[in-house]
Amino acid sequence: MGVYEYYDQDTDSIVYYVAPSPDSDNEQSTLESESESMASGTTIMSEDVQDYFILHHGRPQIAATNVARWLPSDNIRRYVVHYLIFKWLLGGDYAGPVHEMLALTFDQKKAVLELGTKTGTWTQSMAATFPHVQFRSLDLAPIMAHVPRSNIVFEVYDFTEGLLIEDNSQDIVFINFLSGSVKDYRGLLREAHRVLRPGGLIHLVDFNIQLWDTEDLSVPALRGIDPDTCTKVAGWLEPSSSVWELGSSNLQGFENIQQLVRGIPYHPHEGHSCSKHMDLRIISLQIHFASMLMRDLHGLLKDQPMTDEEAHALIEECLAELRDPERCPIFKLYYHERVPGMAWLFCNLRPFYNQAGMGIFEYYDIDTEEIIYHVMPDPESMCEDDVEPETESLTSDVTIRTDDLPGYFVFHNGRQHPAITGVIRWFPSDNVRRYILRTLVSKWLFGGYYIGPVNEALAPVADGRRQRYALELGTKTGTWIQGMSKEFSHVHFRTVDVAPIIAHAPRSNVTFEIYDFTEGLFVASASQDVVFLNGAFEMVKDYRTLLREAYRVLRPGGLLYINDFHPHLWDAQKLSIPARRTNPIGSQLFDLARAHISKFGMDPDLCEKLPYWLAPDSDLWEGRGRGFRDITSTRKIYPAYVHDGHACSATVDASIAPFIGHLSTMSTRDMGSILVDGGMTEAEAEMMTEEMIEEMRRPECCAMLKVYIIHAVKAR
Repeated sequence: MGVYEYYDQDTDSIVYYVAPSPDSDNEQSTLESESESMASGTTIMSEDVQDYFILHHGRPQIAATNVARWLPSDNIRRYVVHYLIFKWLLGGDYAGPVHEMLALTFDQKKAVLELGTKTGTWTQSMAATFPHVQFRSLDLAPIMAHVPRSNIVFEVYDFTEGLLIEDNSQDIVFINFLSGSVKDYRGLLREAHRVLRPGGLIHLVDFNIQLWDTEDLSVPALRGIDPDTCTKVAGWLEPSSSVWELGSSNLQGFENIQQLVRGIPYHPHEGHSCSKHMDLRIISLQIHFASMLMRDLHGLLKDQPMTDEEAHALIEECLAELRDPERCPIFKLYYHERVPGMAWLFCNLRPFYNQAGMGIFEYYDIDTEEIIYHVMPDPESMCEDDVEPETESLTSDVTIRTDDLPGYFVFHNGRQHPAITGVIRWFPSDNVRRYILRTLVSKWLFGGYYIGPVNEALAPVADGRRQRYALELGTKTGTWIQGMSKEFSHVHFRTVDVAPIIAHAPRSNVTFEIYDFTEGLFVASASQDVVFLNGAFEMVKDYRTLLREAYRVLRPGGLLYINDFHPHLWDAQKLSIPARRTNPIGSQLFDLARAHISKFGMDPDLCEKLPYWLAPDSDLWEGRGRGFRDITSTRKIYPAYVHDGHACSATVDASIAPFIGHLSTMSTRDMGSILVDGGMTEAEAEMMTEEMIEEMRRPECCAMLKVYIIHAVKAR
């Protein structure tokens, strides 16, 4: 497992990116795990983060001994979709006396404890709703980055061993979805009772889990937990329960216990009776959640034991069964409390659909305090696609109407792509994880966000008489622009993308814009000090026209800065030729991809030709006396897959090796669409990409990748 520490500009916090071994990608789970990172109000050293996790059947699981290893901890999307469903199912962030319990008083500050932070979204929402209340949120492991908030303390430790909190100190204790992981749930109830003030509220939300032992189908596969916790917990809370016979004599239980049960079809079937009372927007989410949950049980089935093939076959058979309208099981959600109430969040959820069946959900995101547009593909693709896209969302400080948003995307070969005609549908736009990993790998390769004369080009103007301006084309996740805007706080940055990809934290010196810049830049001539083209090659068909536009908007003496890759696998012994000797399958795949993009006017050898195109005597400028000077090309080479203990690993930092493996694996699978466009069937494309991945993983098949940074100065 790789642990990579970096400063996250979106949250102004240190983030620990936790990645499983790249070999786990061979599981072919339809669920690619999401961002596995953490920023907290407590101090956690980077060398300690890996101790929170173990790798179990190729997926990270919480390492604490008092939790059951049912589901992997790296699937952030599952947490998000889970939340959306149960927020709708129970109708709000909370109900009952929560508001009254947390009402502002002048005699004592209110205190709330949450057990089970997960993404932290619920706590963020509650903290914004009740700014006068001090919240403490605990989790067993760092799962995701949290935006700092003055009235929240995030803590990570094994609270199953006991709560590090004073007796009688909390007004409410929320326990959210822990019955499926915490073995000693009764002990947890005793600890919650201990820390609550007399008259305090305990609030539990959960669902029963039931799987059966493969040797004896009458025996539940308990894994140290009680699968009927939700059914029994109301009785456990009673003062007469045996739960209170242990521990100190003052433990007396709870009063006014109320239970609410909600049912929802595990896999709803649109147009059938099971879905008639469901919102259309929730049907697709529940289908997606059911598929993710079943596939995340792969590791559990291997523990039974099953082989990979047996576990995969059983899961697929189960999913096929669930899709049958005649077999519709019901999923139960329980919540209990001393008096009625409920806790979950996400606000202002509204659906929009385009002709491709893509759902657009608008909600207020507490982490960024912005409106988010969550883009959900057709549910059929969620069930069947072997490569799951990551978080697809957007916030921007420009105005984008919700009814316009679906027009930014089309559904192509089962994946989401920008809808405009000026880009090629090569890599799908929904794999945010690939963008994140590419940023991390590029930053490692070049030692930072940039090289060359960028610092000089963006230095404050000597007399202070004018502002520095920089333009980026290809925002993607916005990580790069966030880092640059913080380093160069005196520069105003404008970043443009052809479609909204992910949420951006607002910054006073960054303008985010979305439009088809392949048709021309809405930027004044001679207005920019630097123009950055980041990863534009993989999508822009007419790159030469884009260069002319970049030239137009640059000031005389301005800097053009290009960061891109040369598509192929290259021979480790002779870098000028493709790796046909060691990687025949991978070389064939890239040959097919290069031939296909060439049909659209794209030059696959762009990076090698750019220095010649930029020169004043190039035909790019049509003899008009334009062009660039001081043209510099810097090439970095690294293995497509790092093989530990072999020669290829000698030049790669151990902390970055897992990211390189993940990036190559995801990028290869994401190329399946272009193979289908080239004439293959989906089955043939999938077979070829998987064979290429298997080939890359063999140490004797170590091929290299090339990345370029090219910068040049606009001639005066």
